[in-house]
Amino acid sequence: MNEITIAFLISIAVAFALYSQIQKLTQNIDANEANQNNQGSQTQKAKILLTNAEISDDQIAIYKSFCDEIDYQIRELKQKALYDDMLKSDDLKDEFLAELSQASRKLTFIQNMNSKKGISEWEAELFEILNMIEKSVQNALKNADVINDEIRSNLQASFSKLKA
Repeated sequence: MNEITIAFLISIAVAFALYSQIQKLTQNIDANEANQNNQGSQTQKAKILLTNAEISDDQIAIYKSFCDEIDYQIRELKQKALYDDMLKSDDLKDEFLAELSQASRKLTFIQNMNSKKGISEWEAELFEILNMIEKSVQNALKNADVINDEIRSNLQASFSKLKA
């Protein structure tokens, strides 16, 4: 599959996540308005802001866990390169392993530094890493299309579990 397909699959997963989070937010706002109709608007605004912060923290936790899942896939790819004789040639081994290590370092950086960023920033950076991984697999491994498809389906299943 190509980059557009990966982007489409990730976009669908992210759109579903955003849709469910927006649904939760609107339900919480409606419930707060119904319960707090007689109280001052300042108290109501404070509760809505608290609800927004809670949703944001949940979303951050989901994306951080998703980074762990991506890192697991990177480790699996390293195993294929080192022990499963999946490389197109031995000359590509060092370059491939370096690219995977760079992607793993970038994931760690994103997990530690993106806690204050919005969802669009998380998605953009994760998409960039996934594209980097796909290109590396395409260039270095035998059966690259099959491996990339497997990674996509594993990550899609993992993201769905995290959202549930």
